[in-house]
Amino acid sequence: MSSEKHIWKTAAVLSAILLTGCEIAAPATDTETVLPQAFESAPAGAAADRGQLARFWTMWHDPVLSSLIEESLRGNYSLKAAEEKLEKARAQLGYRKSDQGASAGVGGQLGGGYGKAENSYIDNLRFPGISIDDDGRAVGVANVGALLSWEADIAGKKRSLTEAAERSLQAAGYERHTGEILVATSVADNYFRLLGKRSESKLIEKEIANYKELLRYTEGRFNAGQASAYEVLEVKNKIKSLEAELSTKKSDMLHHARAIAVLMGRTPEGFTDESIKGELPGKVPAVPAGVMPSDLLTMRPDLLARKSAIDARAAMVKAAKADLYPRFGISFLGSLGHIEIDSDIDHVNGGAGLLSLDLYVPVFTNGRTEANIKIKEAELRTELRDYDNTLINALYEVDDAYSQCSALEKQERKLKEGERNSTELTRSAEKLFNNDAATFDRIVRARDQTYSFRKGLIQNELGRHLSLIYLAKSLGGGWKAGSEK
Repeated sequence: MSSEKHIWKTAAVLSAILLTGCEIAAPATDTETVLPQAFESAPAGAAADRGQLARFWTMWHDPVLSSLIEESLRGNYSLKAAEEKLEKARAQLGYRKSDQGASAGVGGQLGGGYGKAENSYIDNLRFPGISIDDDGRAVGVANVGALLSWEADIAGKKRSLTEAAERSLQAAGYERHTGEILVATSVADNYFRLLGKRSESKLIEKEIANYKELLRYTEGRFNAGQASAYEVLEVKNKIKSLEAELSTKKSDMLHHARAIAVLMGRTPEGFTDESIKGELPGKVPAVPAGVMPSDLLTMRPDLLARKSAIDARAAMVKAAKADLYPRFGISFLGSLGHIEIDSDIDHVNGGAGLLSLDLYVPVFTNGRTEANIKIKEAELRTELRDYDNTLINALYEVDDAYSQCSALEKQERKLKEGERNSTELTRSAEKLFNNDAATFDRIVRARDQTYSFRKGLIQNELGRHLSLIYLAKSLGGGWKAGSEK
């Protein structure tokens, strides 16, 4: 009995020592990119409302746009696939957490047999209580056992693997939010492009009507011998060119409508530009201001995902280094058995238990452990360079979007000035025509200039809407922080 107490006491003392463990230093995870103090093209003003950026599409106060984006966020299959990846990451974390505890197993065995022995030298071999004669004997065996084992996480390998799983779960959550931004901005982009093509189509229809009016006038002059066949053909060709351009615009509208259908998780068949009502809004929302380069580190989920991936790689380096250290464990094996023999001997019962303290020291691995450490360190360095690349691209995207917004605002002023001048030119041409001082084609040419400026204004308005969407995407608009798990 004293020896048993000594064994258990020794096991308890060793277990306490093992539980204290040791800690492997975390590898360096510093990035090389130095953030600028401010964005060069950003307008001055109060800091942008992050709550509004999370639902950037509400800046337009357009119920059609809002409904399209919200349905896409619910039905998009890429987002559903990202959610499955997130669920997988949750399961992997659960597995790593459970692996830190003890494991137990129970097994059993039932068996039976029949034996018969013949001996030419001994007529009848006998043992006390057992006779093996011509009739044979039946034997039954039953056994049940249990195994309980636990490995001490001395070097912290299991803790490091759990930490890596936690960071991978965070990364998967941020990647899903990155997908939400891509879906929302893609829907908004296609929506405004569709409305822009619709506005251009209506303007082209006015141009066609203008040139058809000129065609009637030119044919009348031709019939009167005042115009040549060349002039008539020139106007006809202009009309054909505009009709061909109109056909392309309608095809483009269908393309953007079908793209939206796919983003919503629908089949494109039956979903046309007529399924989406609305006109290109003339008013563009204000450009978000007050955002600093350092704000991107917490505003953009792709950067947060990269940072979580770095932490996961660092934890994997620690887990690989843990293989350099000894491993300790405790195991207990218990077993109960029963044997039944068809004989005069009664059944036999028995039991046994074994407690063991396990030790493994990695004396020689032929370089496998060191090679695995180098692999994990290289993966960490790769992740760090990917983070730097993502960060500098994020800085470029924001500055580029601000620059586009500023340039398009300046362009709008010049286009509006040109439209006013061409409208005045049209009025002058109409007065000259009414006073028989000019031919009708001068009016048409003046109108053509007005339509050209108006087309430029439509493209400018579309560009400003798209640049604002691009800016919202660059700033990490379209997701809500705090919901990454």
